[in-house]
Amino acid sequence: MREGDNKVVAKIEKLLRLGESTNIHEAAAAMARVQEMMDRHNISMADVADHAEERDDPIDDHGELMDFGQRLSKWKVRLALTLGIHNHCKIYLEHYTRRPSKEKVERKISKGKRVRLSEKCTRLNVIGRKSDVQVFRYMQMFLEKELTRLYKEDIGWMGMGAQVKNNWLMGAVDTVDDRLREARLALKRALTGQVSERALVKFENRGQETNDWVAKNKSFHSTKQGRMRTRDQDAYDLGRIAGEQVNLSDSRAGSLTPGAKRLKG
Repeated sequence: MREGDNKVVAKIEKLLRLGESTNIHEAAAAMARVQEMMDRHNISMADVADHAEERDDPIDDHGELMDFGQRLSKWKVRLALTLGIHNHCKIYLEHYTRRPSKEKVERKISKGKRVRLSEKCTRLNVIGRKSDVQVFRYMQMFLEKELTRLYKEDIGWMGMGAQVKNNWLMGAVDTVDDRLREARLALKRALTGQVSERALVKFENRGQETNDWVAKNKSFHSTKQGRMRTRDQDAYDLGRIAGEQVNLSDSRAGSLTPGAKRLKG
């Protein structure tokens, strides 16, 4: 909608509520006024529905998603960024400092190690609609556990080290990313002809609306997400193969994302 239409839509919503009045004359007058305002401002009922969604399920910063402390897990960051894109959310890293715990300081002193007054830490935050964030969180928790399980069954039992593990898991995440992209295209093809062109465009633009909110309300700079430079190609390739074993239906709890549900509904 154009800027300034929100106030008009808010008035239309009030008139629509009056249109449900048991007073026939009051209801008729309200609905006639609704039609007159929609014609004058070139507003459709779909615009009114969009306004209701923005009001009831607005885009917002939902804060901390995961606190890595001093140990940043690259494959978990990659997974979060991937799922954020597929669930119309924006994931960003936040760096902060904290004082070390008393137990940690005492442990370092006992080992004769240097004690720092502050620690540089990293956490992940998420921005999006509450309904999208809920699906994102479920998929994230499921896939973190499932990919870790598959790694242990495949080569984790060999004790190959952190670098091999990270490369294997990054490969698995990239395969999950490819499969989610394919599923999204298949869904779009299946819905073409079943729903309006406007509904398809709205679904496709859902992620961009989150990006627009970020550009308007946040001042941090985002970086483009790209495939990693692997240091252990064999481990990465094994992870890519294992990623085909993940049951993505389970990761979505057997359902579509909120945006897709609205399309089918």
